[in-house]
Amino acid sequence: MNRDTNRDTSKTDRYRKLVRPNKQTNKMATIQKILVKVTAYADKNGMTAQEVLNAIREHENFPKAKRGRPRKEGVSSPEMERKRPRGRPPAGAIWNDEQECYLDGDGKVYQKVEKVPSGRPRGRPRTSEPKVASNRPKGRPPKGKMWSEEQGEYVDAE
Repeated sequence: MNRDTNRDTSKTDRYRKLVRPNKQTNKMATIQKILVKVTAYADKNGMTAQEVLNAIREHENFPKAKRGRPRKEGVSSPEMERKRPRGRPPAGAIWNDEQECYLDGDGKVYQKVEKVPSGRPRGRPRTSEPKVASNRPKGRPPKGKMWSEEQGEYVDAE
C-alpha cells in the first residue's frame, strides 16, 4: 500500500522491475563480462583462466584482504607507540608524561618493592595420613539405605 494514495502499488512495482532491473542482475552481468574478458586473455596468451586470476591476485596493486576481526578506527595505530603501561598504576604512584615513568609521592622515580614471602604455608594443611580408598560409588545412596564400609555395599538404614 502506498502511504500517499492508500492504494495497492503492486502494478507500479512490477513496472519498475521491468524498466529498472535490480542491482544484483547488473552485478552478475558485469561479472560475466569480466569472466569473458579473462578467458579471452587466457586463450590469447596460452594460459588458463585460473592462472590469469592468480596472476592478478599476486600483483602488488591488488588489494589484500585483512584477516581477522575488524578493529575500530582510532583505538591504536601501529605508528603511535604507547609508552605508558596499560592497567592500573601502582599504589601511590602517578604517571609523568615528560619522564615517561611512574613517580611516587615525593616526585622520585617509582621503584617496585618486592614482597617478602612469609614463612607461613599457604593453602590447606597437609596431613601425614594417606587417604583411605573407599569402594563407595559416587552419588546419592538409594532411598532408605546407607553405605557400609565393612560389607562394601549399601545396607538398610536402621
